[in-house]
Parts: sequence; structure tokens; C-alpha cells
Amino acid sequence: MVPGRAVAQMHLTERSRRVRDKVGPGQPADTLAHLLDLSVVSEGVETEQQYRVLAALGSDFCPGSYFGRPDGATMLNRFAATPT
Repeated sequence: MVPGRAVAQMHLTERSRRVRDKVGPGQPADTLAHLLDLSVVSEGVETEQQYRVLAALGSDFCPGSYFGRPDGATMLNRFAATPT
């Protein structure tokens, strides 16, 4: 087998064909994640500008202090004690 030809000779599923055909050098990581049906999480968003840029780049979730401070153990304990 000629090196570099292994991918072309593999049995490819429809999903892997999409990935192979669309993701190449210079493609953003969120493109690959979305082709693999994964969510993109950009943590640590502190400003509206950061949120807008990350959302425009394809981030699905942008948690961070811009949306509110993290809750401490007290809130976690209240949540855990809430009946479902």
C-alpha cells in the first residue's frame, strides 16, 4: 500500500466522507466538531464582545462570568436537596 493512500482505500461511512471532504488545512476546529455532531464550548467568557465573537465563530455554549458569577457550595446543596 502506498503511504498516504490508506484513507482513500478505507471503507468510509457517510459521516466520515463529510469530514474528509470538508475539513482540511486552515479549517476552524468548530467545523470539525460540528461535522462530528459535537457541541463547541468556549469557556471563560467575561465580556459581551467575547461572547459575540465566539458565537459568530460557531460556539454552541459560552459559559463564563459575563453571564453571572459561579454559585458556591450553598447553592449546590440547595439544588441537591430539591425533590425531583
